[in-house]
Amino acid sequence: MFTAEFPPYPGGIATYCYELAAAASRLGHDITVFTFGRDPEPRQEFEVISIRPYFFETQKFPLASLQMLYHASRRKFDLIFAADMKDMIAASFLPLRIEKRAAVHGTDVGSRVLTGYLSAFKPYARYDKIIANSEFTRKHLLKHHKYIGSDRILVAPLGVDAYWFAQPPASDVQALNKRFGHLGDRITLISVGRIEPRKGQRQAIAAIQTLPEQLRSRITYLIVGRAVEDSYTKLLSREIGSADCDVRLVGDIPRGELRALYASANILMHTAAADPIRVEGFGLVVLEAAASGLPTLATRVDALPEVVIDKVSGTLAEDGDIVDIGNKIVQMVNLGDEEREALQGRCKKFALSYTWDRCAEIALG
Repeated sequence: MFTAEFPPYPGGIATYCYELAAAASRLGHDITVFTFGRDPEPRQEFEVISIRPYFFETQKFPLASLQMLYHASRRKFDLIFAADMKDMIAASFLPLRIEKRAAVHGTDVGSRVLTGYLSAFKPYARYDKIIANSEFTRKHLLKHHKYIGSDRILVAPLGVDAYWFAQPPASDVQALNKRFGHLGDRITLISVGRIEPRKGQRQAIAAIQTLPEQLRSRITYLIVGRAVEDSYTKLLSREIGSADCDVRLVGDIPRGELRALYASANILMHTAAADPIRVEGFGLVVLEAAASGLPTLATRVDALPEVVIDKVSGTLAEDGDIVDIGNKIVQMVNLGDEEREALQGRCKKFALSYTWDRCAEIALG
């Protein structure tokens, strides 16, 4: 496996690479991860090797490709797996008679690198199989790259780690309460993900402000995640400052506290906003939340309807319809105790159907 991102580097691709490699190891594959990330965490289950150039950019594709060729030629491998767009492009140049597979995650499909100056090169044509993380991503790939035969695309939905099903220890709950105050007396809504426009945090804030004051005053909305666009973060901060409700932009929090937050919150808000370039290719946080029994309120955007099933793992609202989103918040917080417990049970059962072993079986064959 070649990847530009691997833990401790944060983000979905890093998680994907670790979980896929760990699952492949459990299934009996002898897997080696070559990462262009600096100082990757060592693993007992499989070998992790750091190679240069670290975090390579577009202009470094030739150097990255040469490094791949060097490492792939030193041992006898029967499969090369490119886990992200950068590695897919670099590995497409390799003149090796080895089966090659590439993963696509959503936004990468429509990248200007691929649809622009590399379009004539058709890098995906140089792969035996292409692994899409959702049916939406498969369709998105065929839309942007019509030269790909649909028979070469496999859909391998992501999985959810057993970690998220476990009850959080008291120490993590205490740390969470110390950070945010005791949330047990509040209606807690959370968003988890990068702080960027497509994640739709602004829609969630606007919807909360449409609620009756009696309900709005009982709500705390925590926006968890790493800021990636300074201008958007500043805009979001200004809107939070003028909002007539308790909204907090809290940045990243430790994994243990996040699990405790999933377990104590009422709704995961994933009100994504449709974007012409960036897309929601899957929705891994939805599965993590569901494993903790937390339902999601999501918008009907991209792949989200594949993992947010009404009255199973949450409910769906219309993108851009602030009133609809607000009404769905009201419906979810007004569930009776029995209805809420039943929904929590359905969330956990739904999450159990998504495993990394199944993902690895499809992706790696």
